Amino acid sequence: MAEDRIDESFLGENDVAQSREGSRLFVDLGSGAGAVPVRADLGRGAMLRSSHAIVVAFMVVLSAGGIMLMRQFGVGVKTASADFNVTLDRIDRPKIEAVRFETLMTTLESGDRPLQVDPSKILQPSPFELKVETATLVDNTPRETPEERAAREAAEAKARAVRDREQAIERALGTLRLQSIVGGRIPAARVNTQIVRAGDVVADFFAVKEIRDRSVILECDGKIYELGLTGIQIKP
Repeated sequence: MAEDRIDESFLGENDVAQSREGSRLFVDLGSGAGAVPVRADLGRGAMLRSSHAIVVAFMVVLSAGGIMLMRQFGVGVKTASADFNVTLDRIDRPKIEAVRFETLMTTLESGDRPLQVDPSKILQPSPFELKVETATLVDNTPRETPEERAAREAAEAKARAVRDREQAIERALGTLRLQSIVGGRIPAARVNTQIVRAGDVVADFFAVKEIRDRSVILECDGKIYELGLTGIQIKP
C-alpha cells in the first residue's frame, strides 16, 4: 500500500488519527475500508528551523530597540585626548676635584699597560739543555791602508774605463761601410757618409793609415783593421 501525502483540509475531525508509535498518521477511508498511513509534516528539523527563526527575529528586534533608545537619550561614542605634562628635573654634573680626577685618570691609564717581566728572572734554565760556549771569532784579515784602498779603486776605475772603451769600439766598428775609393795623387775614400784621406779619423776611434785600391787601412789602440767593399778584417 503506497504512502502518499494527503491534504487534511478535505478530511473531517474523525478521519485523521495519530498512532501511538510517533509521527505517523492514519486516514480512515470509511465504510469499514480501513485506515491509510500518511507521513506527518511536523518533524524535528522543522521544529529546529522554527526555533532558529524565532531567535533571529528576537535579536533583530532587541538590536533595533537598543539603537532607538541610544538615539533618544543621546548616548554615542565619544573620543577625547588627554594632555600629560611631564617635567624633568635637571641633574647637574657631579663635582669632582681636579686633583682627584687627575689621580683617577692616571690610575686607569697605568692599568691598561701590560706588565713587563724579564723572562730570565722567572724561567729557570732547563737541566736537559746543553751549555754551549760561544767562541769569539777573530778577524785576521789584514787591514787595508788608505793608500792601498786608493790604488785599488784607481785600478778598478781604469779597468772599467778600458772595458767600456772596448765595447764602444766594437759598436762603432760594426757601423763602418766603405762606399767608394777615388785614386790619384792624393787618394780619398768615402766611409759611410764621410770622405776621408790618410790621417783623418773615422767614427771618433779609427785613424786612416792608408787608402789602397780596394780597401782602407784603419788603426785604433794599436790594432790594425782593413775595411774593404765586402767587409772589415782585423790585420795581425
